[in-house]
Formats: sequence, C-alpha cells, structure tokens
Amino acid sequence: MTEGNVEIIRPVHERGATVRLVHRPVKARPVRLNEDMTAEDGFRVAILECLAQISANIPAVRAREVEGVHQLRVGLRRLHTALFGFGDPFRIATVKRLRRRTKGLAGIFGPARDLDVFLEDVFSPVAQSANGNEALSFLKTRLEDARAKEWNEALEKLDEGGLQEFLDEVAATAEGKSWGKGSGAPILETSARTLEESFMRARKRARRIDRGEDRDFHRLRIALKKLRYTAEFFEGLYKKKRLDEYLGHLRKLQDVLGAMHDVAAARQTLLRLTAEEPASARSASQLAYASGLITGWHESRATGLADKARKKWKQLNHAEQFWR
Repeated sequence: MTEGNVEIIRPVHERGATVRLVHRPVKARPVRLNEDMTAEDGFRVAILECLAQISANIPAVRAREVEGVHQLRVGLRRLHTALFGFGDPFRIATVKRLRRRTKGLAGIFGPARDLDVFLEDVFSPVAQSANGNEALSFLKTRLEDARAKEWNEALEKLDEGGLQEFLDEVAATAEGKSWGKGSGAPILETSARTLEESFMRARKRARRIDRGEDRDFHRLRIALKKLRYTAEFFEGLYKKKRLDEYLGHLRKLQDVLGAMHDVAAARQTLLRLTAEEPASARSASQLAYASGLITGWHESRATGLADKARKKWKQLNHAEQFWR
C-alpha cells in the first residue's frame, strides 16, 4: 500500500508495518491556461509548472531511479522550450542565460541516460533472442560498469551544478516584471505566433531529410520535440479534437524518428565501448561479436524507417494546423 511517496509494507503473519520512502518519478502536468490570460500570465504559469516537474523528480534521481532521470531531463527540456516559446518580450538577456543553463543541466545525465536506454531498448531484445550468448553477457558487464560510472559522475555534477539555486533563480525571474513590449498581449495571439514559428523551424529542418543522413533526421526530431512541448503548453486554449488529431500525426512521426535515433545512438555507444582497450584478444573478439549481433539485429529492423519518416512528415506537413 502506498500513501504519496511513502510505501507501507505489512509482512504476512506479523503485526505492525515497515515504512520506506519511495521516490516516484513525476510526469508533466497539464499547463492550465485560458483565453483571458495575457502572454505574461501564460509565461509565468508554464515556467512554474516546468519547475514543479523538475523539483519533484530530484529525489527519484538521487535514489537512482531510471525513469526519474528521464522525467527530470524532460522537465529541463520543457523549461528550455518555455523560456523561448512565449515570444520576443520574454527573450531578454537574463532569460537567455537561464535557457543556456537548462541545456547544460540536462546534459549532465545525458551519458547515463543513453546507457539506460541502450540496456533497456537496444541490448535487452537482442539478449532475449540469443539467450545465454557468452559474448552478449560480456558486453552487458561492460555496459553496466560504464553506466554505474556515468551515474556516479552525474550525481556528483548535479550537486556541483547548483540545480536548486538555478531553479530558485528561474522562479524569481518568472515572477518578475522586466519584460519587453508586448508581454501584455492576449495569450491567443502569442500562442498562434509562437506555434507558427515552431512549426516553420521544423519545416526548415525537414528540407534535408531526403539526403538520408542521420544528423538531418535527428535535427528534425529535436525541432518536433520543441513543437510538441509548445503545443502542450497551449493545449488548453484550443479545441481538443483538432489538437488531438494534430498531436496524433506528430507523435507517430516522433516514434519513427525515435526508433531511427536509437539505431544511430547504438552505433555510437558500441563504437565508444569497442574503442576502449580490452583486457585480452579474446575479450576484444567477444566485444566485436556482440556489437555485430546488436547492430545487425537493429539495422535489419530499421530497414524502411527513413522512407516511413518522410511519409509521416508529409502527413504532418499537410495536417490542419489547429492554431490557424
């Protein structure tokens, strides 16, 4: 039984209960905006909701919860988008500086998160299909050692990075009044303008995907992530049916691009591990063999993903923009 972040454990045939703290990852809550708000009102509400998600996940991160790190980084990326996504009146020097820091803080757990994803989504399916493979067992040990090292380093950097001081400064800035001209504009005007800007940035990134380069698909993926966060900030201002239809197209494209990114990231992770000096020639052979198994398994399933991504982009590009 759980009550909030406290788990109550009642052993069988014993009286009493053991109480243990459970640090649960926290997902983003809906941003409550309404048509009567100004851009300044919306900016403040969105920023404070992002801060709430980040703060709520710090205990889970310190408890080494994998999903906690994911949600902490989502919160920081959402904050990075929100600090930009309400238009020119809020793009003052202080906000720009804070926005740069969100990227640096999210990057602290980047390597650890990459290895979490690799083990769960890339390594595990291959290991299950080749149960008991000695080379894969050897690789798993290397991966787990590397992940433990990255987690330890990230937690040290989290303390050194002054996260709580940063969050306090963002909160104080959000409550400030030093915005540029236009901060009092109706929120609907702001939302339509910033959603259009975000969509046009994604469209610009999509121009290069016919080349078939991983980096071009990755850049589109990042642009679409920002478009989705921006849409979610303003979702309370628009008709749900139109919004859901649009986000449906967007999420399907994101799923394809995410699968492509996992394959590309797997290659980089394996290259990094194999570049390290192995203990022996046999170890090198095992590592190379396991890497080949994983790369081949995933690339065989990635066939056609680029064409699918282009098709999904066309569908999104021609979908009705709910903000227009």
